[in-house]
Amino acid sequence: MAIPSARGSRISASQAALTRAVLLALATGLLTTCSESPISPSGPGPGILRLAPVFPAGARVVGLPLDNVRLVVVRPPGSTILDKSYSFPASQTRLAISEVILLQDQSELLEVTLTCLSGVTPLFRGSSVIEVRQGPATGPGLELPVTFVGPGDDVTTISISPRDTVLTFDATLAFQVTARDAQGQNVAQFYVSWLSTDPGQLPDGDGVLHAGTTRTALQITATTHSGARDSTTVRVVPPPARLLVTAGDDQSAPVGTRLSQPLEVEVRGSDDLPIPGVTVSFTPPSGGTVDTPRAVTDASGRARTGATLGPGSGAQSFIASAAGAGSGSRGGAMSFDLRDRFG
Repeated sequence: MAIPSARGSRISASQAALTRAVLLALATGLLTTCSESPISPSGPGPGILRLAPVFPAGARVVGLPLDNVRLVVVRPPGSTILDKSYSFPASQTRLAISEVILLQDQSELLEVTLTCLSGVTPLFRGSSVIEVRQGPATGPGLELPVTFVGPGDDVTTISISPRDTVLTFDATLAFQVTARDAQGQNVAQFYVSWLSTDPGQLPDGDGVLHAGTTRTALQITATTHSGARDSTTVRVVPPPARLLVTAGDDQSAPVGTRLSQPLEVEVRGSDDLPIPGVTVSFTPPSGGTVDTPRAVTDASGRARTGATLGPGSGAQSFIASAAGAGSGSRGGAMSFDLRDRFG
């Protein structure tokens, strides 16, 4: 589950009354800051508290949807003046809270706590002492960092999937994480944060990685609150551009027999460098066979298969092709030109 943000819920009638009081005071020019006027207000009056939670980068809670936030405001030494919950749908992407607070003086230092929950289960919490002043809010609201306080302390090992993958430019890849405790039992609810050797290519809160447009190798690491971690490699490469025959061409053998050399091609990208992890299809002639109709290129960008000639005499062609790959004047496939030994 991605860590979302969302705007606060509708204010209550009492809060609405305070808001109207603020507007009335502004209309009559009664509320000004010290910098705006030598005359400052004194005594009780409304002020506006604005804040938003800041979640750890790449944070994700598996198995628990974050669906509500609770705000508690305390006037020292221990008088709670606001205790309010906000619900929001998963479709919302930002949480920005704005509340009218009745202050006892021109400004007050208030203890503010935000708790982000899944139902009644706390997931993240952050606290701070905030100065709130009478009058309209100015400048951006406070960004309040929150840390994970939810379940998952029993996680001892995690596993990322898929592993050691190849991703083409601008493509996306969704990671899954499974967790186990010391007894090897699955843990259903836990917290994960993500790291990448390239901060510009970091899985988001849903574990989805969006590849860039430069060939590179990324080390992606998931870490839980309990300290368990796992890493995997993602190679970001351009899409296939062309195929080259590297072995197995111009062979001959008796009809219906196996060729002595495997058929091998190399897949290259637009940068003319080999591309690993590409599926190559090998198609035999009528009556012929190949050991591996679909082979994946290795770290050197090469794929290969054994082959057996068909029953016909004369020239026989085996075709290798890769989705999206061209090969100059020969299009998206390469042909192995082979003959039976008596043709």
